[in-house]
Amino acid sequence: MFSKLMHTNPFDTPIVTNDLSAEEAVDLFSDVFAEFHTLRNPGHTFLNGSRGSGKTMMYRLMQPDCMLLKSGCTVNDLDFLGIYIGVKAPNFNKTEFVYLQDHADSLISEHYLTVNLTTIFFNQLSKIPFEESIEDISKMKTIYKTYFVNRLSELGRECKLPIKDSFSGIKEIFTAISLECLEVLKEFNDFADNLFAKAKNNDITYSGILLKYSNFLYDLLEQIRTLSCMPKGKPFFIMIDDADNLNKTQKQIINTWISYRTINTISFKISTQLNYKYYRTLYGDRIETPHDYTEINIADRYTSANRSFYKDRIKDVVEKRLRRVGLSTIDPYKFFPPDIEQDEKIKILFEKYRAEKLAEGKSEKQAYDFAYRYARPDFIKNLGGNRSSYSYAGFDQLVHISSGNMRQFIEPAKDMYYTMVTEQLTHLESKQIVEISPSVQSDVIKNFSYKSFVTFFDKLKEEKQVDIEAIEKDPKTDEQYKEIKKEEIRSAIFDLEKLSNLINALGKLFNRILLSNSSERRVFSVALNDEPDTELKKVLDLGVELGFLQEYSIGNKYGTGKSRLYILNRIVAPNFGLDPSSFAGYKFVNCEVLKIAIKSSLNFDQYLRTNGLDNTLDKE
Repeated sequence: MFSKLMHTNPFDTPIVTNDLSAEEAVDLFSDVFAEFHTLRNPGHTFLNGSRGSGKTMMYRLMQPDCMLLKSGCTVNDLDFLGIYIGVKAPNFNKTEFVYLQDHADSLISEHYLTVNLTTIFFNQLSKIPFEESIEDISKMKTIYKTYFVNRLSELGRECKLPIKDSFSGIKEIFTAISLECLEVLKEFNDFADNLFAKAKNNDITYSGILLKYSNFLYDLLEQIRTLSCMPKGKPFFIMIDDADNLNKTQKQIINTWISYRTINTISFKISTQLNYKYYRTLYGDRIETPHDYTEINIADRYTSANRSFYKDRIKDVVEKRLRRVGLSTIDPYKFFPPDIEQDEKIKILFEKYRAEKLAEGKSEKQAYDFAYRYARPDFIKNLGGNRSSYSYAGFDQLVHISSGNMRQFIEPAKDMYYTMVTEQLTHLESKQIVEISPSVQSDVIKNFSYKSFVTFFDKLKEEKQVDIEAIEKDPKTDEQYKEIKKEEIRSAIFDLEKLSNLINALGKLFNRILLSNSSERRVFSVALNDEPDTELKKVLDLGVELGFLQEYSIGNKYGTGKSRLYILNRIVAPNFGLDPSSFAGYKFVNCEVLKIAIKSSLNFDQYLRTNGLDNTLDKE
C-alpha cells in the first residue's frame, strides 16, 4: 500500500497561484530571475509574458505576507507594500458597458474601476499585521473622516454603514472603507445590470456619485502612506494582473493614471499576456518609456549555460518541490535522467566529428563547435524513418522544450510523476519514486507537445463557437450588437486557423532543414526580409500573444537596419521531431512565403517541394 508521501506529486499545485498561502508560495516558487528584482523597483511597470510564464507568481511573492516571511522584518521595514488586483474577476469588465458609448462612458468607467480597486485594496490592507501605535489609530480616524467620509459626502453620498468613533485599530477602519465601497459597487451594479433596458428606451441616466483616482483614491493613499506603521517613505504597488482583459476605455484610464507619474506614492505594476496594445490616455496622449513607465518582457530565448537564469530558476523550483514532499533525490538531473543509450551514441558521434576536425588542423574550439552543431542533428537524421524513436528525456532537454515558460515544465512533470505512480500500482509495487524513467519522460512530453499545439487550437475554436451560441441566446443583447460580436468571433476563429497553419508550416520547415545538408540545421527562428502586411502581422501578433512565437529584432542582412525575428516555442519540438536545443539558428524569409503558410500549410509544403530550401530561405 502506498504511503501518503508516495502519493504526493511534487509538481501538483491544486490551487491557483494567488490563492497559495505565504508558506506554500515561498516554499514552491523561486525568485532566481532578474525580472523579479527589476519589478521590485519603484516606478510604473508593464510586465509582459505569455500564459504560464510566471507573472502571477512574481506578484504573489511581492505581497506583504510572503515578503514578511522571507525577510523576517516588520511591515514598516518593507521596501514597498504590494496589493494584488486580479482583473479576470467578473467585477472588472462588464459587457453592458458597450451601451455607455456617448454617455460619459469614461467618467462612469473610471468610477467603476476606482471603486473596484479601492474595495480590494482596503480589504487586503485589513489583513496585514501592522504594528500600529495609538498615534497611528488617532491619525487614521482623522484620515477616514476627512478623506473618505467627508469626500463621499461632498460628492453627494452619505455612508450607509455606521460611522464609529471607537475604532479599535487601523485594520478595523480599513475594513470599514472596503465594506462601504462594496456598498457603492453594489448600487452601481444595479445600474449596470439594467443598461440594456435603459438603452432600448434611450434613457441612460446615471444619478450616482462619480469617484476618480486623482481626487479620491490617490489622496486617500497618500495620507495613509504617512502612518508610522507603513513602510517609511516607500510606495504602494498596485499589481494589476491580466490587464489584457480590461476594455479599451479602462486601459485608457489606467494609462491616464500612469501618466500622472505618482511613483513615490503609487507605482502601478501591470501584467499583460502581450495583448494590451493600447497606450493612449483619455486625453489622447501616448504614455512612453522610459519617462512614464518601464517594460519587462519575460522571454528567455536561450537556455544555454551563458544565459542560465531560466535554467537556474527551474532547477531551484524542482529542488524545492522535491524537498518539500520529502523525496530522497532532489537533484533535477538525477530525477529527470536522460536516455543513457541515446546520449552515448550522440557522444560517440560528437567525438568522431571532433577528432576529424582536429585531424584537419582545426583548433580545439572550432572542432568542438562543429561537433556540437552537427552531432545531435545527424543522430536524429540517421534515425531515418524511425525518427519517432528519438528520446526527449533528460532535465536539459525538458528545460529547452519548456522554452522559458515555467508552466510548460511543471505541467508535463506532474503528468510524468502520475504516470510513474500508475506504473507502480500496475505492478503492485510501493517504492518511493526517486526518478522519472526516460521512456515516461519522452512519452509524456511528446503527448504534451501534441496537446499544446493541435488540441490547444481545437479547444480554442470550440470555445469561440460556444461564445457565438451564448450571444445568440442572450436576451439582454440587441440583434445589431449580436451580429457585430458574432462577426468578431468568426474573424477570431479564422485568425486561429491561420496561426495554426503557420505553426504547422514552420514546424515542418524546421524539420526539413534539420534533415537537410544545410550548414546550419539547428534552426528554430525566421527573420523577415520585409515588413508584414496587416493580415500577416495580425497572425504573428496572435502567435506572440498565445505564446507560440517570441518576437525580437536583429540586424538585417544588408546592415542597413533591423529585421523582425520570430522564434518558435520549443514546446512543439517533439511534435515535429525537432532538436529542442536549436535556439541559435535562424533563416531570412520573405513575407510572401509566410503568407502562403498562413493560408495553407499543405500549399506551403508544395511551395517548398517546387522551389527547394535554398530558393525559399536566404542564408543569414
